[in-house]
Amino acid sequence: ANYIETRTVDAQGRMFPRTLIQLVQYAIEEELQAKDPQANSGRVLRFRSLRKGVIKASEQRVQDLKAEYSDLAPYLDTLRAADPTGTPEKFKKYMEDSPAIKAHKSSLHTETDGWKTVIRRLEDVGVLGPYSGDRNKLAIAHLYRLGLGVKGAGM
Repeated sequence: ANYIETRTVDAQGRMFPRTLIQLVQYAIEEELQAKDPQANSGRVLRFRSLRKGVIKASEQRVQDLKAEYSDLAPYLDTLRAADPTGTPEKFKKYMEDSPAIKAHKSSLHTETDGWKTVIRRLEDVGVLGPYSGDRNKLAIAHLYRLGLGVKGAGM
C-alpha cells in the first residue's frame, strides 16, 4: 500500500484518482498477459505487474501534465534522466544546459524572474517538492520520476 501511495501522489501530497485507476488497469493488463504458471498463486496482482503499472501510469501522468500545462512541457522534457534530488540551482543548471531549452525562445525562463519562475511553477504543479532530508534541496515526486526517466533510490 505504501509503495502505491508514494507513487500516486505528487510533491504537494495530492493524489490523482485517475492515476491510481490507470495504475491498476495497467497492472491487470500486465498480469493477464504474463501467462505465468505461478499466476494462480492466490494473489490478484503480483508486485511485478504493479511495478509495470506504476511505470505506465507515471508516463501517462507526465503526458497529462504536459497537456494541461503546455508552458511547462519543455521543462518537463529537459528533466528526463535528471537526478531525482538537488538544489533549485542544480535543477536550473540542468535544464538551462539543455539544447532544447536553448532553442526554445519564448518560455517562462525568459520572463522577469526567469528560472525562479520555472522552479516555482514546477513546485506548484507538484513535480518538485521539498526533499525530506535537506531543507535546501528539492526532489522530483515519485509520481513523475519513472515517466520522466528519472532513476533514483526507491525506484
